[in-house]
Amino acid sequence: MRWAIEAGYRHIDTAGAYGNEKSVGLGIQQSGIERKKLFRDDKTAVGRYGPGEQMKGFENSLKLLQLDYVDLYMLHWPKEGKTLDSWKVLEDIYKSGRAKAIGVCNFTERHFTELFLHAKN
Repeated sequence: MRWAIEAGYRHIDTAGAYGNEKSVGLGIQQSGIERKKLFRDDKTAVGRYGPGEQMKGFENSLKLLQLDYVDLYMLHWPKEGKTLDSWKVLEDIYKSGRAKAIGVCNFTERHFTELFLHAKN
């Protein structure tokens, strides 16, 4: 990770499911780069969707990454019966300032439309 930053990489993508948060956090610290010069995104693992587990997962991710916030936090995949509640958790994280933006990935048009109809942010 440190070498990638030294080579000029500034957008760093992680996810709980990738298992790379600790090594990425260490690499960022070793690089000595200013936090504001990086764009960091992270994703909620599908197995952690829902209010209790999801918030614990997010807080653990910040701890492993050694960061106070991420630039973008996303739902990794849609999950029937869990997506809307999980989006509400993302809205709370956004309101707290610990994610500068929230979003989704791997959603189809149907999933995105359903979410759009219920999302506040």
